[in-house]
Amino acid sequence: MTAAETLLWAQWCGNGSDGRKWRRQHPIDRVIVDFYCDECHLIVEVDGGIHLAQPKRDAERTAWLQSKGYHFIRFDNQEIEHDLTIVLSAINTAANQCQPIYHLNTRIY
Repeated sequence: MTAAETLLWAQWCGNGSDGRKWRRQHPIDRVIVDFYCDECHLIVEVDGGIHLAQPKRDAERTAWLQSKGYHFIRFDNQEIEHDLTIVLSAINTAANQCQPIYHLNTRIY
């Protein structure tokens, strides 16, 4: 993991995950994503210098995962290093928006 990914993971596990189970460096079919929450099918990617050199590959990878029903949120290293509180808030907001909604009084037949 990169320094930014390690920083994000350390803060996230301590107080930022909002009770959800997250996996780091998680394989999904033929790719490995930085962070993944199965509960809400949300992928969090941290883009370092390598991503600037391969934007087409990243776009194809993202499109393929989205076609499989996964949701994405991306941050670059600088955002994590300088605005970590905002990053954690954005991840939790995205996870809340991706969650399926269950109604206790609704029956499905």
